[in-house]
Amino acid sequence: MKSIKLLQATLLLIVFVSMLVMFNACKRTPINTDTNNAQTVTATIFGQIITEDGTPMKDVAVQVGTHTFVTDSTGIFYFSKISSSQNATLISATKINYFTGYRTLKITPNKDHYTRIMMIEKTNASQFDAATGATVNVNGGGTITFQANSIVYKNDGTPFSGIVTVYSKWLDPTANNLPQLMPGDLRGVDSSNTEKILQTFGMIEVELFDNANQPLQIATTKTAQLSFPIPSAIAMNAPSVIPLWFFDTTTGLWKEEGSANKQGNNYVGNVKHFSFWNCDMPSIFVNLDLTLTNNTGSPLVNTQIKITNPATGAFSYGSTNSSGFVSGLVPDNATLTMEVIMYPCLTSIYSQTVNTLSSPISLGTIAINPPVLNTAIVTGTVLNCAGNPVGNGFITINGLIISTNASGTFNATLTLCSLPPTVTVAAYDMSTGESVGKSVTISSGVNNLGTLSACGDPSEYIIWTSTVGLTSTTYSFSKPLGTCAGTYDGFETAIAGSLIADSTSVEAAITGPTSVSGTHNIYELFDCIDNTWCTPVSTIPVTLIKYEGVGGIIEGSFTGDFTSATIPLRTISCNFKVRRQ
Repeated sequence: MKSIKLLQATLLLIVFVSMLVMFNACKRTPINTDTNNAQTVTATIFGQIITEDGTPMKDVAVQVGTHTFVTDSTGIFYFSKISSSQNATLISATKINYFTGYRTLKITPNKDHYTRIMMIEKTNASQFDAATGATVNVNGGGTITFQANSIVYKNDGTPFSGIVTVYSKWLDPTANNLPQLMPGDLRGVDSSNTEKILQTFGMIEVELFDNANQPLQIATTKTAQLSFPIPSAIAMNAPSVIPLWFFDTTTGLWKEEGSANKQGNNYVGNVKHFSFWNCDMPSIFVNLDLTLTNNTGSPLVNTQIKITNPATGAFSYGSTNSSGFVSGLVPDNATLTMEVIMYPCLTSIYSQTVNTLSSPISLGTIAINPPVLNTAIVTGTVLNCAGNPVGNGFITINGLIISTNASGTFNATLTLCSLPPTVTVAAYDMSTGESVGKSVTISSGVNNLGTLSACGDPSEYIIWTSTVGLTSTTYSFSKPLGTCAGTYDGFETAIAGSLIADSTSVEAAITGPTSVSGTHNIYELFDCIDNTWCTPVSTIPVTLIKYEGVGGIIEGSFTGDFTSATIPLRTISCNFKVRRQ
């Protein structure tokens, strides 16, 4: 008897969906809006990971809860119909030699969400002797002052003596790319546990390591002093004392802790630990949403929306999704300016004044007529390997993402800007993980791309849906660790390589011959939602359509009922295509 185990590697990572978050420095009586992240909804999230110069990033690990994805050369990632927090869905992005990127999304039910995340490279490290302490410069601006004998190992608090390596980055609060660089979405929880939106006056990220690259931290009895530059453009509105906030990677929100004083052209404050720190003024908020189309009703997808508060000079960006919808938080009782911005040339093609009160505001559908020479309408249909429409899919054009409808068709208006005439269009089927691209010519006006095939040789994947009662949750793993085949022996399986941590694995033991022919059944499955082994209620056959040698592909599917001592009965449907190790 033989068995197969499907293994999922550890993956971590950021994002900014269709959200607008604006800030107001005016002080008001707080409204009790205590945070509640327990409410979950089903969401589809698309995005792209890019460098600071806008180049798509390959092999970035993106994670939302238990769902993971690894980007290819286009930098694209997606999560299809996953269960996530309605108030604060945290997306994290990791790659070696880069700071972990975080983005927080406020999910609108029954809408897809789009974001673009810009990763910050770790460069120009500073060093100092932990025994003496020192003042070091922050990349981009600002300083950090460390006390003598104030550094410990992050994992266990053991005192550290030796040379400390410091990676840091100051984010300019007036920079146009700030919404793509920063963690979260500039929502925070103040000292009274009330959720606010924030107007930033500058952020600093700091990470400490020893010479073996082990993470370090400030001792619990010590502090470090941060100095944040105040750009001249916002100096007039900078208060003399400002709250300090750190980014909480558990909740995906900023959390108030301490304050900083204005000293000349800097804010100076002490912090007790290192993460991302932010100088912000909090404000009460309301929700604002709108839908953008052209004058014939075609949605303007992945289009930037900029909202500015002329009273404070604060601004923020959001991006429309595949239906032209965008939603987010703005200051209450304020007069704001809303602009439609063509990306990536950052040209404003529409603006209007928006007056907010103390209740949510919807601007409805706004039809605009973008310049003909700078826009293109793209239409077409995506089919799967069986020649059927892909209702759960999308296409990409140079990082822009357009969803298909239930009939597999797409129709959207793109801003061309610097888009080259010949581009690669890729069609994706999120149900199978398959995708294929081809070169097409895009010009102003209507571009009918015809029928696109999402029937290629996709990256390895494990996609499975767990259904308990009427509730279904889909987990999608792109580029999992791989498949190991070995001899079945009681509860153990001999595999090539070592097992990974249970909390980051998906393992299915499949009995049967090491060939496509013959009978294959599920023996047991690990990670049935809560990291436990579960067994089939009855015999569950596995359909293998490919079983190659080491280095080749094992591909198949199964559906059946599972249970264990700690979880209720559930039905699991799984499609997998993984490389044998």
